[in-house]
Amino acid sequence: MTAPAPAPRRLVVAVDGSAASLAALAAAVAVALRTGARVEAVFAEDPDLLALAGAPAARVVAERTAASSRVDPAAMARAVAALADRVGAAVAQAAARARVPCAHRVVRARPAEALDATLQADDWVVLGRVGHSEAFGARLGSTASLLATQGRHVVMLVGRGEVVATPVAVLDDGSEGAARAVAAARAVAGADGGRLVVLRPVAVAVGEGAGPVAARTLVAALDAARVHGARLLVVPAGSAAGQEDRLADAPCAVLLVP
Repeated sequence: MTAPAPAPRRLVVAVDGSAASLAALAAAVAVALRTGARVEAVFAEDPDLLALAGAPAARVVAERTAASSRVDPAAMARAVAALADRVGAAVAQAAARARVPCAHRVVRARPAEALDATLQADDWVVLGRVGHSEAFGARLGSTASLLATQGRHVVMLVGRGEVVATPVAVLDDGSEGAARAVAAARAVAGADGGRLVVLRPVAVAVGEGAGPVAARTLVAALDAARVHGARLLVVPAGSAAGQEDRLADAPCAVLLVP
């Protein structure tokens, strides 16, 4: 694929109303403030969910009483539309508060397909590490896992309550994508270059004011990010290949750069 721009021009953020997706929206706005990018929020009206609501066996189970009842497809459609409206209001509020250009679109498609229909080659995509499936014990959502493994776009994964700011840590492990990862990290760190922590396989002096820091693997980078209080860890996507499950334990938001 074409090397991504050092700084994004557009941040596409998946927002489904879950706590992690709202954190992803805030992260996208924070990055836009530092880079001058614009934000586009995408809400996916999942046709599978609406179809399931019409299935004869579909039931709603009350959380407190465990009583079950039939699903009303029309009520489900209204609930999804109301959620889309609330997401739109959250996007508008975030844009007004930060004075960042933000657009909001609703796409009738599965979440991954909605993003695929929206994304352009040099877009960065921002999403929660886990959405509503967190209620069922998921630690890394299916859409997050898919996009993290595809390696087609710069992907930022944000957990519930995580705030993207400095210090920014970046794994410069000499891999094919390391130079792009460092460029992306510098772009997000913005003018606050002294808050950039470069993690390298050999402890050498670095010019970003962070001092010598050694890290060779994704696991070591996650540990180093925790030690240094990083608010964002930037990693070459190839260095995380096959280890995407470890991203669920990240101490901060993670940016994967192909």
